[in-house]
Amino acid sequence: MDIVFATIEAESKGKNITGDNGRAFGYGQVWLKWHYNKLKKVAELLGRKIPTKPTNIEDEHEFTKVILEDDELSMYLAVETIKELWNNSCGWEDFLKKYVGPAIPSSEQKRRSKILKKYQKVY
Repeated sequence: MDIVFATIEAESKGKNITGDNGRAFGYGQVWLKWHYNKLKKVAELLGRKIPTKPTNIEDEHEFTKVILEDDELSMYLAVETIKELWNNSCGWEDFLKKYVGPAIPSSEQKRRSKILKKYQKVY
């Protein structure tokens, strides 16, 4: 749980919001570009209907609105994304490179590690 809580705090401060100019959304700041199929699977599990995969930025903004109106779907997607990437990682630093991107600055790694340590004390 500490990985999930730390990632969500680092990404959105625990809020169901948009980021990266409307391209990332929800608690985990997930990008449709890379995780649409996961979102589709999560939506089906929860009995939700979602639009087809957006093909342009306008469609993406409309799609994001649908996600932001559904906290449960947004959180479930964040957890599933974190879980998948964590299970395919070799530790925290590898996970960060997969979740944030391989060019994650060392200052951002340190910030996220500090958040993780806070949750490791709790859980």
